[in-house]
Amino acid sequence: MNFFSVMVISVVTNFGLAMIKVIGGIFGSSSALIADGVHSFSDLFTDFVAIIGNFLSKKPPDREHPFGHQNIEYITSFLISFVIFGVGFSIIRRTFLEPIFIPKDFVLVISAITIFVKFFLSHFILCWGKKTNNQILLASGNESYSDVFSSLVVLVCSFLMKFSGPVSFFRYCDKIGSFIVGCLILKIGLNIFFENLSYIIGKSEPDPYYLEQIQQILFSNDSVIQLRDFVLLKYGDSYKLTGSILMDENLTLLEAHQIVDELEYKIRHFNQKICYITLHMEPISTS
Repeated sequence: MNFFSVMVISVVTNFGLAMIKVIGGIFGSSSALIADGVHSFSDLFTDFVAIIGNFLSKKPPDREHPFGHQNIEYITSFLISFVIFGVGFSIIRRTFLEPIFIPKDFVLVISAITIFVKFFLSHFILCWGKKTNNQILLASGNESYSDVFSSLVVLVCSFLMKFSGPVSFFRYCDKIGSFIVGCLILKIGLNIFFENLSYIIGKSEPDPYYLEQIQQILFSNDSVIQLRDFVLLKYGDSYKLTGSILMDENLTLLEAHQIVDELEYKIRHFNQKICYITLHMEPISTS
């Protein structure tokens, strides 16, 4: 299964959930469920943005962009975060404008179904995002997870409103639910924004496994004595590796060049996503 197949599944599922939630919220007198439905429609929009962004990021390198166009993934994720933030703010604003209604019983059923479906969808998207190291899928999957929590809030608040007779405060639960859903959406949007901003600025790979494995590869050659300024940066779904290799000063230039070529080959064989490698050779005395 590829990126496009994953996104088609997400688009179809989000469209169905959004329609069920909005229609159910209108006929079930639940502003929280309507807000949750709007959230699902934002998922649908971000899915289309993700598909377009992924297509553009796969463009091959050209004269103006010698390292390719992978950073478009981060720009796409930025757009997704702006949409999510706007949806969250809109939902919070509407919370204070709409009248209070007691939701009908089938709102509980709709919320329970959407929680189940959305949980498995978000887990599915995130698994493929991690497997392919695709930032767009990870952003879309995290946004989908927020839909799980928002639906859970709707379920709890709709249930509590059934007891608004003996406990008058519960009649405000639908409003509270809408507000919480809006805040959850805002938080997801901000998280996606700052995470991708960090990668654009130049965030190094946080997983120590990759760094340890690459260091073992470099030290597999006895001529490599020390490493300096060793950095592995994410670049879309690829990586850039830079660093200095301190080698025996008695090596000839040809020998040192052959050793570096061999090490670069081993690194690319270890992980084909490390596409850009810059290793600087420095002589060091062994005496």
